[in-house]
Amino acid sequence: MGDIEFWFLAVRKGHPILQQPITLESILKNRLVFIHNGPTSALTEIVSRCSEITHLKADISLITSSLVMAFERVVNSDDICWAPSVFPFELSKQRDDIELIDMTEFYYTHLQTPANNVVPCHYLQCHEAKTSEFTALLIENMTDNLKNINKHIEI
Repeated sequence: MGDIEFWFLAVRKGHPILQQPITLESILKNRLVFIHNGPTSALTEIVSRCSEITHLKADISLITSSLVMAFERVVNSDDICWAPSVFPFELSKQRDDIELIDMTEFYYTHLQTPANNVVPCHYLQCHEAKTSEFTALLIENMTDNLKNINKHIEI
């Protein structure tokens, strides 16, 4: 549907990572939760790149396509969520137990995908029984909405 333009860390209020500079090392010293709606290879590439740069192994506690499930995991543990897109931003505005840190510049400085690889994108997940006309209209509508919200986000 579209490229991912924003990246966030979501942590519970008062998380220890908030008391220090946020680095790849400090991120990887925590268990990670990932929001994932695309090909596994894109997520694997990001995790591998982090581990390669820091020489630390990522400890992944949860990979989910549910932002709500990821946030619940984060507020009930010391795990941190590496969350793409504007959707975490919008949901976090409705909660008082989540601290959201804009990591967009950090991502592009430290982890931007090499030119020969695919840029992380949003994907529409659907069942094989879908009708192609409905799916095409849904994709068009959701893509337009995603572009619109990306233009108007105030971080």
